[in-house]
Amino acid sequence: MSIPTKGGYQAADYMRVDVRPAFGDSTVADLIGMSANGKWFTRYMRFVQTVPANNPNTPVQLRDLVGDGPAERLLAQVIISRAFAQTLKHAAYVGPATQCARNGMGWTLWRTRITLTGGVTAADTRKNQPRLQALMGADTVLWDFRQPHWHSPRTCSSPHCTH
Repeated sequence: MSIPTKGGYQAADYMRVDVRPAFGDSTVADLIGMSANGKWFTRYMRFVQTVPANNPNTPVQLRDLVGDGPAERLLAQVIISRAFAQTLKHAAYVGPATQCARNGMGWTLWRTRITLTGGVTAADTRKNQPRLQALMGADTVLWDFRQPHWHSPRTCSSPHCTH
């Protein structure tokens, strides 16, 4: 999807809106940012939707999302993006997710790159960690702050992870 240049809106403005009610029975209906070569497009975004008729067992929490296929990685990205959009003042750009746990381990460990927007700071994310964690369905969130404007959370559903 693309946004016209008139009006001053950016993809992050649309990502903040919860569009699920407009798509009735959809388990997932979300807008996520698009990137290329490590840079985010401000006028382009992706629409991701799953419907129970086609995907009756779509997980909506990271702790239930196992595997490392393209669908699982996209769904993890959507779950994390929705949690940030619902919790913070401005939506965050969430990069492609990577499953760090091997298949059959009985737990998951997701890693992604997040770019904060609209003046939201790392302190805001730390302050809202319990809510982010609950919305993502993560038992533990590990932050790896690399630069002032982005961080990479690792969400873990293993009892072996520590806070």
